[in-house]
Amino acid sequence: MKIDQKLFLDVELNSKGPNPCSPEKPGAGWRGIIINAPEQVKFKRGEKVGEYGAFAAIPICGYYCVNVPSVPDEKPMRLIATNTKDGKTYTGQVTELDTSPDEPSPREGISVSPEDVKGLAIGKYFNPNLADFVKLPEESAAYKVWVEFREQRSNVVTIEIVEKKSEPTF
Repeated sequence: MKIDQKLFLDVELNSKGPNPCSPEKPGAGWRGIIINAPEQVKFKRGEKVGEYGAFAAIPICGYYCVNVPSVPDEKPMRLIATNTKDGKTYTGQVTELDTSPDEPSPREGISVSPEDVKGLAIGKYFNPNLADFVKLPEESAAYKVWVEFREQRSNVVTIEIVEKKSEPTF
């Protein structure tokens, strides 16, 4: 399904719910990660966007469904971006950017066996701003982008980041 690229402009960055740019949930037995992203993003040098002051708004709209681990696994999701021209790879972990005190994990102190969670899965939507979590250079470039979480790796999307040139004033 082709997404109207203008819809990516309205994605609430770093939110955790579905939106018009989110992938559709696959069937019940599916495990994995799927992502959608804008084909092109524009930025203006020196301008900051979003709550955390990134140089650009680059929404990665996704959905994952993974098996429930029998041992708590708090490893965060990773975003990976490889420059298509020079092959340089940039990575970042999707962590909470909120600096308020942490809430205890709901699984803290709970012991489960592999049999207790066999066949159980957890699925969630996610919409991180790539530029909040991955320190990309503030310059025009094209990137192959994907997400890794636990044993899963998403599809790869290509995002072109283009600097808006200042309009001459007369």
